[in-house]
Amino acid sequence: MASLKENVLGREVYNRGAAFDARIDPIVRTEARRLRRKLAEYYNSDGRSDPLLISVPKGAYIPLFQPQFEDRPRMAGEAIGPYTVVEKIGDGPSGTTYRVRSDVCPSQLALKVLSPDIQQNGTLLSHLDVEIRDASSFRHENVCAVRSIEHCDGQVCVISDLQEGRTLEDRLAADPPGWSECIEIFRQIICGLAAAHSRQIVHGHIKPGDILITRSKGNGNPGVTILNLGTRSLAGRTRLTSDCRASGTTAYSPRNEPADARSDVWSAGAILYELMTGSVPSAQIAYHPSSIPWRSVVPDEYRQALTALLSRCLALDPGSRFINAVQLSDAFAALKANHAAAIHCNSLITPDEHRSRTLAGVREYLRHFGNLDAKFALYVLALGLAGIAVLYATLRCV
Repeated sequence: MASLKENVLGREVYNRGAAFDARIDPIVRTEARRLRRKLAEYYNSDGRSDPLLISVPKGAYIPLFQPQFEDRPRMAGEAIGPYTVVEKIGDGPSGTTYRVRSDVCPSQLALKVLSPDIQQNGTLLSHLDVEIRDASSFRHENVCAVRSIEHCDGQVCVISDLQEGRTLEDRLAADPPGWSECIEIFRQIICGLAAAHSRQIVHGHIKPGDILITRSKGNGNPGVTILNLGTRSLAGRTRLTSDCRASGTTAYSPRNEPADARSDVWSAGAILYELMTGSVPSAQIAYHPSSIPWRSVVPDEYRQALTALLSRCLALDPGSRFINAVQLSDAFAALKANHAAAIHCNSLITPDEHRSRTLAGVREYLRHFGNLDAKFALYVLALGLAGIAVLYATLRCV
């Protein structure tokens, strides 16, 4: 590091005349480019945890010395490496997320600047780099694609696709979904998790804040996208709110367990429990239909099957849970199949909803029949009466 600093300082001193202009001198420009490459290589390897950031801005050729892990909000229009901030969209224990644009990408992206304590943890960054590299090749309609982990102006940033919508956390707080929507939301969550688990990728800290409810699809069902897949090393990071409650992952993850497929199953079960009850589950109780505070929208005939599913997801012993989301998805599909009479448009519906839709269909048929031409209706009626008369005459002759 000492030799690197001397190299930087030495580039400032040139034995040139008064007319010398560094901006156009080919030797200076070549050396400055070489120095920038050496600095980039250093901060992408051994210098990741160095608190001092040395940079040579383009066109200036005078080195800048500043703290590498500067924890401050970024303003709209401010540059973070090759990205330009559009707006801040989120803040959490692991860092701050911004909507950004880039000249090399036609669509806007999400950029998370990791918190200083993470950036200074070389071991954690190494694990995170491997996880994001593995997850970057994974694509699924229910998963937000993570693109890369990059060093931008001395800051370690995670780049991912930008998704528009409302988190499940906000939706549960403001306007809890109905029965059919709850089932469809959960189906898509475990569908995305199952696809990830089949590729040996786990989430590690999934919670309602990581579930984005997007615009309704063509079939009327909501779209669901899982965020932050590929950042398992950040699992378990929490922060305390003003009333000393943990906000973050703790309430939706089993205690004292590694982040793996079975812990994802527990987290999925915790999300289903909150969808069905409006509250977060306890990790210390056994679940029975009578002990679960069901929301009124949950039909009685489904509570027994849902209790069995929740009991296995939220089992204290990891060996008693579903082994991964693939198995959970199969079990949930079987639960739906056992109530096929109440399935409509790939969603479970209550008997009351089924009867309502049936009556609506009958009313629509009658309305359509009432709009038919009167002469045609009389013709059909006459044919019916004639048929009855022929049948009556035949019976009398027998």
